[in-house]
Amino acid sequence: MLETFLAWTYLWPFSAAVLAILFLGLLTINLLLSLCVFALYLLLPTTLIDDFLHWCVNTIRKKFEDYFVRVEEHLAQTFPMVNQERIPKSALLLWHPHSLMSVTPTIHCSFRIHELDTKIVSHGIYHFFPFVRDFARLANSIPANFDAMKKTLEEGHTVSVMPGGVREMLSTTDDKIIKLVIRRRRGVFKLALQTGTPLVPILTYGEHKLFPPLTSPTLNVLNELIYSLIRVAVPLTSWTAIKNWINLYYHPLEQVVTHVGEPLKVEKISNPSDDEILDLRDKYIKELKKLFEETKPEGYTLVID
Repeated sequence: MLETFLAWTYLWPFSAAVLAILFLGLLTINLLLSLCVFALYLLLPTTLIDDFLHWCVNTIRKKFEDYFVRVEEHLAQTFPMVNQERIPKSALLLWHPHSLMSVTPTIHCSFRIHELDTKIVSHGIYHFFPFVRDFARLANSIPANFDAMKKTLEEGHTVSVMPGGVREMLSTTDDKIIKLVIRRRRGVFKLALQTGTPLVPILTYGEHKLFPPLTSPTLNVLNELIYSLIRVAVPLTSWTAIKNWINLYYHPLEQVVTHVGEPLKVEKISNPSDDEILDLRDKYIKELKKLFEETKPEGYTLVID
C-alpha cells in the first residue's frame, strides 16, 4: 500500500499531463468538427435549407395531423379577419397595435390561418444569427430593413409591418386604450411613395386582454433601459397569457377581431420630399381614424402619438 502511494506521488505529474493532453485533444477535435459543420452550413444554398425545413414540418404535421387541425381551427375561430378581400395583390399592410409580441399579425402572416399571402417584417436580429434566420424565413419573415422591404415589394409581394414597433409595445397598458406610435414614423411612408404601393390600415381588438404582458415597475425600467441602448425589449408574458395559449388547444378563446381598412392609393415618387412623406402620413392617419370609428367596440379609445 505504501509503495503504491509513493509510486503515485512520483507519477502524478505524468498522469495529469496525459489527461490534460487527452482533454485538449478531444476539445480540439470537437472544435474542428463544429467548424467544419458550420462551414458546410454556410455553403449550403438557402433554398436547400428551406426545402429541408419544410420537409421536417410536413413530416411532423402528418404524424400529428389531428393536433394541427384542431389547433388551426381554434386559431381561425379566435382570430377572425373582417374584409380580408380588400387587400390588394401588392400592398403595405400596417398592423395596429403592436401589443406584447405582435401575436395577431404573426398568426395571420406566418401561420396563414386565413391564407393571407404576405411577408411579415421582424427585427433584423432574427435574420442575423445562423439557424435562427432559417426559422425566420420558414415563418415567412423578412428583416426590418428598408432595402429588403423595397426589394420584396418590387417583386410583387405584399409586406406586413408593425409601424409602432417596440416603442408601441412598451406603451401598451390597457386593453381598451389603443395607443399607436405613428407620427414619429417616416420610413414606411417613404417606402410606399418610392414603390407606389398602396397602404392598408389594419386594426385588431382584444389581443391585449388575452395575452397581457407581465408588468412591474422594475421590469418597466429594465425594458426602457434595454430599449434606449439597443432598441429592443424583453416581451415578458403573464400567467394569463400562458394559460390562454394552453387553452387554445382545447377550445377557441374570446375573439380577437382584426379589421382591414380601405387601401390608400399611393402615387409613385422616386425621390419624395419631406413634405410629401408627411402629407402621406397625415392621409394615412385620417384613414386609420376612419377605420377605428367604423369598427371600434364599445368603450375603446384611440390615441395616436
